[in-house]
Amino acid sequence: LRSGDVSISSGDTTNDLGESGKISVQTGFAVGKSGDISLASGDSEEGTAGSILFQVGNSISKSATGGTVVLGGTENGEITFRTGQNPHQSGDLSLLTSKAPNSGGIMLSSGEASMNSGDILLQTGIAVDSSGSLILSTGNAAESGAIRINAG
Repeated sequence: LRSGDVSISSGDTTNDLGESGKISVQTGFAVGKSGDISLASGDSEEGTAGSILFQVGNSISKSATGGTVVLGGTENGEITFRTGQNPHQSGDLSLLTSKAPNSGGIMLSSGEASMNSGDILLQTGIAVDSSGSLILSTGNAAESGAIRINAG
């Protein structure tokens, strides 16, 4: 047995340079705390729990690019990525670009600031038995990239 599916979509357009409609989900303005938005797949007792996929469309045109996924906080808002856990182990967290003849880069940077920019901390977690290793390596290639550490 299966519970019902829910699908929300804007209509298609085939007009020259036409645009399909937008979908917007937001809570209203509040003098106090505004409402939360929760997006979650259900738990599974025996099988794999459902996934959540944020994906932008591809552009068929060679002169245009696919869309962008933006997760942004405003003002003092924070963004936290945290894996799930069960009683034995938490999930992995992967940040990677797709396989292609020329793959895209990954930039991890604190923002520009007129006073003091933020720190970037890379560390393994605290553990009773053994903490994980911190490994910096370049990929295998006819000419491998360098590892550079620069200050100022």
